[in-house]
Amino acid sequence: MDNSRKKTTKISISIGTVVVIAVVAALAIWLGGNGGSPSKAIIGDWVASTSDLELSFYDDGTILYWGTVGRYTIRSDNALYMEFPSYGEAETYKWGENGGVDYWYVSGNTLKFDGEILNRVK
Repeated sequence: MDNSRKKTTKISISIGTVVVIAVVAALAIWLGGNGGSPSKAIIGDWVASTSDLELSFYDDGTILYWGTVGRYTIRSDNALYMEFPSYGEAETYKWGENGGVDYWYVSGNTLKFDGEILNRVK
């Protein structure tokens, strides 16, 4: 008997497995390029095309809203909480793609906020 032969292992991967791996990899790349979460995707300057509304969100939690400086957080349910000490007010906006009053949603360069559609300033 010749023991000099090397044992080889045959690996069998189904097409379905390859497709799943490709989809997961593509999703990871897409999320990485789009901020991956609303708390990252919202960072930047935004302007409405139908009104004079301008918003700026900074990564340190600061917001500039109608010229007023405040603080914002995005909660675990993606609700946007904004607080303005100079006014003594706080507002919460629910996360929702369809938008509307008291809702917000961000995707790419579009921000839906309280019934307005804003575009990212480049």
